[in-house]
Amino acid sequence: MDVTITTPDDPRHYTIEFLADGAIAVGADCNRGRGTYSRDGSSVDLEVLALTRAMCEPGSLSTDFIEYV
Repeated sequence: MDVTITTPDDPRHYTIEFLADGAIAVGADCNRGRGTYSRDGSSVDLEVLALTRAMCEPGSLSTDFIEYV
């Protein structure tokens, strides 16, 4: 298994906020999104339902971040 660790210049630009109603708010550099989450024991399933598709600055990890959410 190939494991690559990527660290953004400013991790504060990449966030997932878990809301009490089962929703998530996503910050992916210059993009914002929303979705849902569910928990089952020790696992959490995330689904991004809506996401802006702005063109972030060169070097942004927005696309990579959303791919792994």
